[in-house]
Amino acid sequence: MIMITTQTLLTFDELRDKCLRHLQEVTALCPGGFSNPDPQFMHDEFSAICEDLRSKRIVAHRQDLVNAFWSAVFELEHKQKLLPNSLVVLQRRLCRIIKFFPVYPVKIEYRVFTKHGNGRLKNVNWSKAT
Repeated sequence: MIMITTQTLLTFDELRDKCLRHLQEVTALCPGGFSNPDPQFMHDEFSAICEDLRSKRIVAHRQDLVNAFWSAVFELEHKQKLLPNSLVVLQRRLCRIIKFFPVYPVKIEYRVFTKHGNGRLKNVNWSKAT
């Protein structure tokens, strides 16, 4: 007998919405809301989301989940969306967000557009996203 299992694969947007809702729920009763969270708290909540996905047999690409979670953290902290593949100006340079690192405070990898490169990207940098 062959047993077929089905799993749901969430998109980045679905993952991000799930992470944002989760973080809003767990911090709703905190005095001051989501402010200056402890790095261990962030790790625990990321783990809780991973476990919830596993228990519901939902799969996601690891980097998509990391990006979704830390993008939600950034939005709650800074009241601004920062998404992978977005174009942003950092230190007066046009940059493309590549990915988020799974650390707190939020860190991102980005690439800087060259002035004469006709849209080509040059060196990879990472930075605290504040």
